[in-house]
Amino acid sequence: MIRFIHDYYNLLPENKPAGWRLLGPKLKQIGYDRYTAFWSTIRSVDVRDLSADPPSSTVTGTVVFVTTGGETSVERHAFDLVTTPDGTGLLINCDSTAAPCRG
Repeated sequence: MIRFIHDYYNLLPENKPAGWRLLGPKLKQIGYDRYTAFWSTIRSVDVRDLSADPPSSTVTGTVVFVTTGGETSVERHAFDLVTTPDGTGLLINCDSTAAPCRG
């Protein structure tokens, strides 16, 4: 689960289409245009201090964004994961800066 989150952020911001494919149905409700617009404002991203809770399929950690304007934002995130429809992988179904967003 932790490796999956690292791998997701390693795609970004350069490979937005591949990142989009790793999102679950709930998170994809934001729309591809909004997703790519956000990532177009980011120069680099790093994740730190990730911890997984397998029973709840949740990963928490710190995400550090550096914008194209050079500003840095350090945020605490909780990621709710779901399995892919074929059951062979994971998807980020929700990404919250407050608490896990199940429900």
